[in-house]
Amino acid sequence: MEIETTRFGVIALTDEIKIFAFTEGLLGFPNQSRYVVLDNPSGGVFQWLQSTEVPDLAFVICDPLSFLSEYNVPVTRSDLDKIGAESLDDVITRCIITVPENPQDMTANLQGPVIFNFKKKFGRQLVLPDEMGFSTVYPIVPKSQPC
Repeated sequence: MEIETTRFGVIALTDEIKIFAFTEGLLGFPNQSRYVVLDNPSGGVFQWLQSTEVPDLAFVICDPLSFLSEYNVPVTRSDLDKIGAESLDDVITRCIITVPENPQDMTANLQGPVIFNFKKKFGRQLVLPDEMGFSTVYPIVPKSQPC
């Protein structure tokens, strides 16, 4: 199977590239439910969450622990059930990154992390309560460091 993308052209899905089902979609995109996770062609900590249904719909994602070691997502049993996970060992967490014109101003959505069950190929975006204090625009590049 192949998917067409705006950023990467046509991608042939191999055993290494799996389609994840997001039965509830992502915030703002409830009707797009199939995505693939692609490594950044230039390497590094960033990946792409690419829609298989809409060629120009893709999100930059990243492991939040790569820039915030104390970030801890409270995944509930219900969250695990919705992605077919037996335990937290089956789950990885990513956050969606916003990359503006000036990459120094990149931010992460820590209030809406995305969890993946890589064994069963399901994903889900969580919405953490405001009282947890997580921002939707957490700066990930320290102002004193160039990108």
